Amino acid sequence: MDINSAMRIGLLNPEKFIREHDVKFVDDIHVFQSGGDEPSDEGLLSPIIFGDTLKERRKKLGAIKLDGYYIHPLIYSRIFKRHWRQIDGLISGETEFKINSEGNLVEVEEGEGQTGLEFFYENFNKINLDNLEIKDNDSYILKQLKESIHNLDRNKLFVDKWLIIPLMFRDVHEAEGGHISLDIINEKYKKLLSYIKVIENGKDNPLFDLNQMRYRVQIQITEIFKFLLDKSLKGKDSVAKRQVQSKKIDYASRLVMSAPSFNNEVIGESPIDIDTIGLPLSSVCDMYAPFVINGMYNILETKFNRGEIKGTKEEFDDMYNKQELHEIINTYTSSWGERLNYLPQPNNKEEHIMLSALEENDSEWTELNRPMTITDLLYQSAYMTVELGDKYDILSRYPISKMVA
Repeated sequence: MDINSAMRIGLLNPEKFIREHDVKFVDDIHVFQSGGDEPSDEGLLSPIIFGDTLKERRKKLGAIKLDGYYIHPLIYSRIFKRHWRQIDGLISGETEFKINSEGNLVEVEEGEGQTGLEFFYENFNKINLDNLEIKDNDSYILKQLKESIHNLDRNKLFVDKWLIIPLMFRDVHEAEGGHISLDIINEKYKKLLSYIKVIENGKDNPLFDLNQMRYRVQIQITEIFKFLLDKSLKGKDSVAKRQVQSKKIDYASRLVMSAPSFNNEVIGESPIDIDTIGLPLSSVCDMYAPFVINGMYNILETKFNRGEIKGTKEEFDDMYNKQELHEIINTYTSSWGERLNYLPQPNNKEEHIMLSALEENDSEWTELNRPMTITDLLYQSAYMTVELGDKYDILSRYPISKMVA
């Protein structure tokens, strides 16, 4: 694959996304209007911000204006927190620093330096981040994340706005007694809004600890990010599991990668070569169902034309039309006990279609000594119709030759 045409994943720029999609801001910490159960027009459930139709509630995002610039949660949690222990002291204002001539942040005594998120953001381009330690056993992805700091613009590594997911994925719940409860992510958004309101109301007070409160905001947007990331990508109820990998998706299969068992003295005697991937026959049938069905029909029609399948063409098409062949695939993938069922003759179900093979240097097909099973038909069709290349192999639990037909 051309690396320039491959899919690339990077940090989302909230500012650009908000501008391009006309995202509206949530500004009210109150979810409902005073004295009622109607959503606040500027709150987390606002129909003005998130829409009132099913389609809008599924797609429209909102946003929160932060009171300044904060480190992107991915960079904060995966790089700074892991590889620079002083980051929390800097953000919270507990530790003061100076930037020396080499661009290194040097910890100094209280009153001799500067501290806080604003100081870190304003001087970010002056700071040499090469001193972040990457351990030998750290993953390649983390190393790339660290390297990406030097390649990304400061305004991509820092954010001053944060997106709110569509309402459908965090709607309110009606508890016993008619009480309304908020989804846990709404509580997290609400907490973030409350921190920002505290900062807006207290930052002009000389006794107010602005750095500590901004540190809480940094922690809160990181918690929201990690919560949504876990909910989207991890576990049985994740979005990826339910939507991307759902069994309801046509022509898809979910497989677990595992090493084969080698029970031979010589690698070459294994059913799968060491540089080959084995694909279960059932998965191939699911992923390439239209092609496998067409191949099944062609195999059976060829046998009918050779006189190996008895009956009229109408009887043949009635028993082995493409809808019925699709049911054979369903039988194979869903019922272990029926995988070795014989294929009956259309005009007499007590008789079976027999396997036949074309001998080497022979123009005549010869009948083998056993009936043709569902597995035989699917295995042959998969090999004949699916172009898998030389790095894949189709596996069945039963020893079937792809040369028979």
